[in-house]
Amino acid sequence: MNGNEEELKREKLLQQVKDDPLHSTLVLECAYIHDRLGYEKDAVNFYERAIKLGLTQEQEIKAFLCLGSTYRAIGEYIKAKEIIELGMIKYPEHQEYKVFYSLILYNLQDYQSAMELLIKSLCETTKDEGILHYKRALLFYSDKLNQTW
Repeated sequence: MNGNEEELKREKLLQQVKDDPLHSTLVLECAYIHDRLGYEKDAVNFYERAIKLGLTQEQEIKAFLCLGSTYRAIGEYIKAKEIIELGMIKYPEHQEYKVFYSLILYNLQDYQSAMELLIKSLCETTKDEGILHYKRALLFYSDKLNQTW
C-alpha cells in the first residue's frame, strides 16, 4: 500500500471507530495504522483504549509490545518500561519483549543491563551455530562487560 492508500484506510478506520467505539479490534487496527503512518502519539491513545476494551490474548501480546515500543519511540521511556514489564510478566514465553526491554534500558542509560539481557536473550533463542559455539563465553561475559583481566 502506498501512502495515499494508507491514509485513506486510516480515515476509513477512524470513521468505523467513531461508529463503533467499543469494538476493540477496530480500535487496535486504528492504533496500528497511526503507528505506521507516523502518528505515534495518536497511536498511543488507540493502543491504550484497545487494551482497556479487551483483546484476545494474541492481540494483547502484540498491543502491549507495540504500545511499549511506541512509548519508547516518542521518548516516554518510563511508560515504555512499565508496559513492556507488564507484557513480560503476563507473557514470559515471548522473547521479543526482552529485546524491546533491552532497547528501553539502553535509552534509560542502563547499558550494562541492556547488553546483558540482549546477550542472554540471543543465546537462549538463537539457532546460529557460531553463536551457539560461543554461548558459554557470551553468557559468562554478559554481566562482566566492564571487567578486564
